[in-house]
Amino acid sequence: MRWPSCHGSHLDGWIGVVVSLVANYDPAEYWNERVGTNATLLDVGHYQLGAYNRIAYRFRRRALLGILRLFPPPVPAMTVFEAGFGVGFYLGIWKRLGFDNVTGADLSKAAVDKGRLAFPTFRLLHHDIVNPIPVCGDFDLVTAIDVLYHIVDDAKWEAALANLAALVKPGGHLVLTDKFPAQQPYQTFSHVRRRPLSWYADRLHLHGLLIRHIAPVFVLMDDPLPFGDPRWLASVSYFQWRALTKLIRIFGFEPRIRDAVALAVASLQYPVESLALQALRRSPNLEMVLAVKA
Repeated sequence: MRWPSCHGSHLDGWIGVVVSLVANYDPAEYWNERVGTNATLLDVGHYQLGAYNRIAYRFRRRALLGILRLFPPPVPAMTVFEAGFGVGFYLGIWKRLGFDNVTGADLSKAAVDKGRLAFPTFRLLHHDIVNPIPVCGDFDLVTAIDVLYHIVDDAKWEAALANLAALVKPGGHLVLTDKFPAQQPYQTFSHVRRRPLSWYADRLHLHGLLIRHIAPVFVLMDDPLPFGDPRWLASVSYFQWRALTKLIRIFGFEPRIRDAVALAVASLQYPVESLALQALRRSPNLEMVLAVKA
């Protein structure tokens, strides 16, 4: 593995922080708590921001629907595999669009139990995608939306990407999301590790997949990479995010006030975010990648 180029003492300290973060992260325990039986959109994403997620998740839906428009009709006839379906946000999209053949896997048993009740016609498995996925058949579309960057061990991340790629039939597609640092991984939280787009492209190529399309999901309404490209946009996005989310967190002691402030902040950002997403082809923030198998 390559690490950022810097003096030994600084590098050793940085590696020590990352190793400590990873050692304290138990994925199954963490996600069982986050996406348990009573979890909603308020418990995922930036859960400290409460109702802010309700607005922000509109842009996640918008990005996915934009990706689906790249496919020829009839889209609902496609077979879909969704990795890490969590509280079922995207399962709800598949259902509303009329998809019948949907399979999913999540490492949280609570999420699986809840999903089976809400979506009884879908095949939902309790499974960790870092291990070979026990399903038969190839899929037209495999998704790992806001999933792979939560696999912080690089070897397990590679294994998960290989397992997902194996499910994609020839001519089929894989959709994933991440925030892509330029050259090296970036990690400041125990449960999030950002990896360069080149890492994804290289591993996908090994499994017969080529990146076809990249679309920004957010510019302003998520935590951007502070050193993303273009740098000026990353800086603007970073500082407005820090200021506005701090304002929301100030009222964390009272959920009703926090949610009112969060919705007011999101309402101010929403039109600017919409315009930015229409104008930009890439973002220093979360992006959605579409890859096709030859």
